[in-house]
Amino acid sequence: MLPINFYGKPTIGGVIGFLFLFTAFMRKKTYTKKTKGLFIKQRPEKKCFKCQGFGIIRCDLCSGKGFVFYERKYQRSDPCPKCFQKRYDMCPFCQGNGERSFLGKTGSNKYNKKIFRIFE
Repeated sequence: MLPINFYGKPTIGGVIGFLFLFTAFMRKKTYTKKTKGLFIKQRPEKKCFKCQGFGIIRCDLCSGKGFVFYERKYQRSDPCPKCFQKRYDMCPFCQGNGERSFLGKTGSNKYNKKIFRIFE
C-alpha cells in the first residue's frame, strides 16, 4: 500500500509512487510483449510504404534465400554478402523503425537532395 496520508500532507514517497503508477498505467503500451514464446512489436499507425511497418524488407540480392548462386562453368553458391544469411535487410526508407517519414530516408542522401532541389 502506498504511504499516502489523506488526513494531512501527503508524503513525498506516496506522491512519487502514485505518479509512477499513474504514468505506467495511462501510457500507451508500445513496447514488445511476449506471446507464446515470440516477441511481437506493435506496429506504428503511420506505416512505412516499403516495409508496411515491420522495419525490415527481403534482401534484394539473394531474394530472401540467404545464399547467392553463381553459374559459370559449374554451379556454386556463397553466403549472401549483403544480408549475411539473415535473409532480410533494414528498411532503407524508415531506417528500421516502421514509421512513415515525409521524405523517405532521413538524413542527407541523393533522394532528399533531389527533392530539395525541386523546392528551391
